[in-house]
Formats: sequence, structure tokens, C-alpha cells
Amino acid sequence: PDAKSAALEQDTVLHVPIVNPGTTPLTGVQATLSATTAGVTVPANGATLGTIGAGATATATFAIRVAASAGCGSIAGLSLSIATNQGPRTIPLSVPIGTGSATAATSTYATPVAIPDNQPNSGLTSTLNVPTHGRVGDVRLTLKATHPWIGDLHAWLTSPSGTTVDLFERPGIGSSASFSSANLVPTSPLVLDDGATGLIQDLSNANVNIGGTLRPNEPLARYSGEDRFGTWTLTITDASNKGAGTLSSWSLETAAPACAVTDAPTGLVADAATFHARIDPGATATTAAFELGSTAAYGARSPAVALTPGGGLQNLDVTTGGLTAGATYHVRAIALRNGTVVAAGADRTFVAGVDTPPVTDPDPDTPVVPLAPVTPGTPEPPAVLQVPKATMKGMTGTARLDRKGRFTVSFVATPAKARGTFKAVYAKTSAGSATFTTPVAGRVKLTIKATTKVRSLLRKRASVKTKVTVRIGVTSLNANLTIKPYKKPKR
Repeated sequence: PDAKSAALEQDTVLHVPIVNPGTTPLTGVQATLSATTAGVTVPANGATLGTIGAGATATATFAIRVAASAGCGSIAGLSLSIATNQGPRTIPLSVPIGTGSATAATSTYATPVAIPDNQPNSGLTSTLNVPTHGRVGDVRLTLKATHPWIGDLHAWLTSPSGTTVDLFERPGIGSSASFSSANLVPTSPLVLDDGATGLIQDLSNANVNIGGTLRPNEPLARYSGEDRFGTWTLTITDASNKGAGTLSSWSLETAAPACAVTDAPTGLVADAATFHARIDPGATATTAAFELGSTAAYGARSPAVALTPGGGLQNLDVTTGGLTAGATYHVRAIALRNGTVVAAGADRTFVAGVDTPPVTDPDPDTPVVPLAPVTPGTPEPPAVLQVPKATMKGMTGTARLDRKGRFTVSFVATPAKARGTFKAVYAKTSAGSATFTTPVAGRVKLTIKATTKVRSLLRKRASVKTKVTVRIGVTSLNANLTIKPYKKPKR
């Protein structure tokens, strides 16, 4: 399949090329995919391909879905059945579950060790022990070494399972006189990765320092599926006397899958929302966050929260305010390593303000994350959302009705641009209410029409004492307010 991995609790599309290697056409071709691993289903399991000509290829498209119970870092086992008028065929397939990589281990020499000069049959052998189990998946090897003529060198890597891959063999283009004279220097590490564009064997015969990422002579994908645990062996030989070199360090980076599941948002009341996710960091230091925006480009990110390596699926919950009621938003959970996204949950869309307010108020200590604007143009690192706590101070203690039966209150609130509500209650009955958006300066001033009951009471009383609830985002704040009757000004 073309998919390198499958995510948890979302559909993963697989394109499987089916080749007819024969000299006559295959007719009536029908491909069916089934799961052989618990927790894996195939919601789109059939493909009708008709006739595949001799030597031709047809692509079957399927979709698989992996439940969280299948386990992040495991393998989704599949079986592809191909029925034709010429006979059936069954082929086993597998797809790793989860994405992400991490440095598995590094071997460093306090004093760089010599690569024996002009010793093509012996050379230097260096070992590296990977202490953790896990499937290999993609592999990257980073080499820090010195040598004035890389065309002298031959290097290969052997896994704990005994698989050997030729990393490079006297790189350079042309005859032996054209072996590359490029230099290896430890300040410019050489990285070998199957995904690189340039091939290390194609280095030109130029006396320059090389580094960066190059494709090895043989694919590191030969290790795919092996257990990385155990001793890896790097061997380097020197076939000429054009100069001696040393090895400073080398390291392996292998797959270390992480998984993220974005669950449905809740608490969609007014401008508020609470996001939920389950994230498995695997065995590697990983943080988690939510990305939020008005499109699937997101543009805003909540502060990253550290997860417990090896702790399995872990819950992440973040509450936000400052949304626009009736507007549609996108949110997803992400897992990060060194600030880079290594796994992402499915995109969830929601409409702000569609839920009925809860009977009881949420914990006022719940952090509130305001939505940062999505800035169009050149992509930049996502803006980090701060988590300001809603506050209120300086609430008016006494207010007097004007001749229209209105009273005015003021207070200072944060965060800026957050939406809020004001409600005054007397004996479980509303005394007046209003909505507001916190100004940048923070000073909120509201003129509120008193209810008929309060106005009636104030015809007989000198004052009415009310309980005030100011709700900012999802945070409720309380105060007391005394309302007095209208007093005709003296002439």
C-alpha cells in the first residue's frame, strides 16, 4: 500500500497497485481487502478492476479504520484477495499504526577513533546499542567523521537481526580516477535517508566539504518491520592511501510512533468550547496541543502539554473562549517532538454557541484559551495561544435607576475581546441582564433596564440588594449590587 501508516479512529485511504506480470490479460478482476488484526475494520473493502492487460498495472483503492484498542505502534494486518476469471490469489499486507520518529541511540567517542588508512579488508567496526523495543519503520543514520577523500571509503550497517545495508561504496562518478575527493568534516554531519533527493554514490570529484542529507547506496527500508532493540554495527573501510580519517560519532533515528485522536468538542455555549483528545506518545518524550482556526489551515495553537512516555493513551482537555457564536471552526489534536508535529488527530468541525447553557457553572479555575486570528499569506510557525484567566474587579456597588428605569454599572474585565454576560438576581428573579464584549482597555460599562418587579419594589423601598453573576467565556464571577430608586434631581 502507498500509506506509510494508519491513524487511530479515522479513515486511512490505501492505494494498492495490482500488477499483471503475465503475457495475457487478466479479466473479471475483483479485489477485496479484509482485516486480520483485532480492532481494524475495512469500511471500503472492494474494488472492481475489470481487465488488466499483460504487463499492466491497476490500482485498487480501499479505506481502513483502526480502533484505539488496536494499540499505537502495532501493525494493522490485512489480507488482499484477488479474484479473476483466470484464478484467485491472496496476498498478506500490513500497515504500521502511528507516525513519528526519534533518535534511538547515539554512539559518541570522547576522542575520535581512527579509520585505518588503506585497509580495504579490515577497517573500523563501531557498535551502537538501542535499549528500547519497537518496529524499525523509517531509518535515518547521522555520521560525524573526518576524511579528506570520501571516495576512499566503504561503509555498511548491520542490524540486530543480521540485515546488512550498503551505505556508500567509494562514492563518485566515473572511473576509479573519479572517486570523489569531497571531504567529511564533523561540523557538517552526513545524514543518510531514503527520502533524500541526491544519491551519495553520485558525488562529484570536487574538493569540497560535504554534509546534509543524501540517499544511501542501498535502501535503509530493508530494515522495515524489524525490532530495533539490540546491537547495530557500523563498518567503515578505507581502500586507498590518499588520506586518513576519524569517526567522532554516529546515531540512528527510527520510527517511534505516536497517535492522536480528536474527540468531539463539548460545552459549545455562546463563545466557549471545550476540546478533548486522547494521545499516545509512545516511548518518546512528546508534548500535545490543539490546533484551532476558522479553516483546516488552523493558524492558532494551544500551549503544549507534556505527556508521560510509555503511558499509553492520555487525555488532553482545553477550554477556550472568545469564539463567535454561529461561526464554524476547525480543531484537531497534535503530538509534537522538539516542536515538530509527528502525529495529528482527525479534523473536527463545530459551530460555536449551539449548546444550551449548563445548569451549573464550570470550575472558574478552568483555563480559557482565546482564539488567535488566522493570518493569511506566507506560512509561519503557528501562533502560541496564551491561557489568560478571566478576571473582574472594580464592580459598581450601588446603582440608582434613571427616569427610564435603567441602572448603570461598570467594572474592569479580562481577557480583552472576550464575550460576556451580566445578570443581576433578586430572590431568584432576574433584576436585569445584558451582554458585552470586553474592550481592549478592559473597562466595561453597561446600562441595563431593570425588570418590572424590581421597579415595582423600588416604588416602596429605599433599595433592593441583588446578587450579580458576570460570565466571561466559561468563567463565572460573582458580586453584590444594591439598586436604588430613581431620584428626581433638585432644581
